[in-house]
Amino acid sequence: MSLRNQPYLPLYVQDFMTDEKLNMCSLSTVGAFIKIMCVLHKSETYGRILFKQNNKQKLSMNKYFVYILARQTGIHDAEMNEAITELLAEKVLQIDDNSLYQKRMVKDNEISIKRSESAKKGGGNPYFKKQKKEKKLFVNLHKQKDKQNTEYENEIEYENEIETEKGIVKGKNKKPEFMEVEEFFKKSGSESGEAKKFWNYYESNGWMVGRNSMKNWQAASINWIARSKSRNQDNRSEQIFNSFFDSF
Repeated sequence: MSLRNQPYLPLYVQDFMTDEKLNMCSLSTVGAFIKIMCVLHKSETYGRILFKQNNKQKLSMNKYFVYILARQTGIHDAEMNEAITELLAEKVLQIDDNSLYQKRMVKDNEISIKRSESAKKGGGNPYFKKQKKEKKLFVNLHKQKDKQNTEYENEIEYENEIETEKGIVKGKNKKPEFMEVEEFFKKSGSESGEAKKFWNYYESNGWMVGRNSMKNWQAASINWIARSKSRNQDNRSEQIFNSFFDSF
């Protein structure tokens, strides 16, 4: 956002309070100067009021700026004339060939434009560039991990089922009732709702694991619970990671 579009005026309080030139001005002139800065802040050319060509034959530059600023600030012409005369004398404001300007505001605008152009070209603070790169790598890593889990889910699950079936549970080939699944998930310490997700998933695909019929639904449940806990942990880690970067 350009400086002129910001809803506030960048006022450097310490500089303003200790400005020797401004402190030489009367209190009424300082008050007028604050209003003049507000006008300069909203000027088409930030920090400047241009002396338009069609007015050069009608008014002198000083009278033109007095006329314009008096109308835009609501200050009486005579008071504005005194303020501008004093501000120009102390070089708080300056006039060049075609404009009245405030040097600090013009300089701030030039810096803002350079920073904006640098950001568009990929410049900016190296620290924040590094942080953004690390965040992107973190997100891509977890996306890749989720993709691998999806691609090989059935194959890994099937292998784990066979191993678990041989070592722990045998003869559990029949389709379970939902109440059995829900009770098993509760005893296994699963989070609420996972039993229903498990049931709906396998009920919809005919209790198949890949191209094979499920041989052990308890073993498949254990795998499902383990994966759901891992996904939830990854999601919490990513939320914490994102909240850290969003604070900048």
